Amino acid sequence: MKRGIVFVALMFFVVACAVPLTNNASQNDSDTLEKIVREYSNWTALFETPRNVSFFLMALCRLQTPAEESYLQSEHAQYFVQVFVNPGGAQTMAQTGARTFPEGTVIVKEKWARDERFLKNDSASKPAGLGIMLKDQSGWQYAYVDEFGVVTRDPKQLEHCAACHNTQSERDAVFYPDVLSQ
Repeated sequence: MKRGIVFVALMFFVVACAVPLTNNASQNDSDTLEKIVREYSNWTALFETPRNVSFFLMALCRLQTPAEESYLQSEHAQYFVQVFVNPGGAQTMAQTGARTFPEGTVIVKEKWARDERFLKNDSASKPAGLGIMLKDQSGWQYAYVDEFGVVTRDPKQLEHCAACHNTQSERDAVFYPDVLSQ
């Protein structure tokens, strides 16, 4: 619990100080993202403990650098995710089959990588990144916060997120429970 609080505080500080990646990012967008990073760990967790996943699922949410990809494909790497949904979307998340999430739903995927190279830097106590989905009147918006607190909000840099999630149109672009619950 203490590690989670330290991570959230650190991510809040980094997000609060981060320079927006797009020139048209509004203060409201930054405030919303800061609030999500600060509060998500108090929302409904979809798994009792982080779920072990494949390299493929770990590599989603942002493109990996060649060095990261090389390591992540090695026999030493292990990958885990934990997914949180805010109270506004928790009931819809539990539904199977066709569904539509209400505006204001936020889903955060914590990505964990047990990376022996970073054990000295507390990699076992902080996520390797946060994939964030926020539903507004125009649909799902995506953001990514990496382990160093670098925020990616530019839709062009996150096109692959939308392309992948849009394959789940019947489930309103959300894979759970079918993919991650296995």
